[in-house]
Amino acid sequence: MTIYADQMFIENFIMNYIILYMTAKFCRIEFKWYKLSVGAIIGALYVIFSYAFLFYNEPLILEKILLSALIVYFSFWPKKIKKFFELLICFYAITFFIGGISFGLAYFLNVVMINDGGILYVEEFPIILVAIGSCFTFIFGKYIITFLRTRKKIKEFLY
Repeated sequence: MTIYADQMFIENFIMNYIILYMTAKFCRIEFKWYKLSVGAIIGALYVIFSYAFLFYNEPLILEKILLSALIVYFSFWPKKIKKFFELLICFYAITFFIGGISFGLAYFLNVVMINDGGILYVEEFPIILVAIGSCFTFIFGKYIITFLRTRKKIKEFLY
């Protein structure tokens, strides 16, 4: 299978940017497009270097957490540690939500999947499924957050 670095970079940059944009929107914080671009570039470069230097096959969980922390930090420059962790948790939630919806769509639409020793691989994952997953995440996320904020306001009026 041939992997094109420029295509991989662009796809990862776009997805990282979308996730960071949703994070900013859901956390209701001001953002600058160029700061989100820096975070998206960090994430996209990580993927390129991981394939180029072949350390992608043995990802360390600490390495992934530190990468996410760098992406969030350089995208938003939070001044308080509490805000940083709020952004990081939101970043992870959005990432998992998009991934779950996209993978679920791939499963239900019978996209080619290979089971190799208990590990499920998807050959050439269609980008349209990720786009649909991103749209669903944004729509459901806005609905869920609005619902939770409304419930919080209602509780303020209860005695």
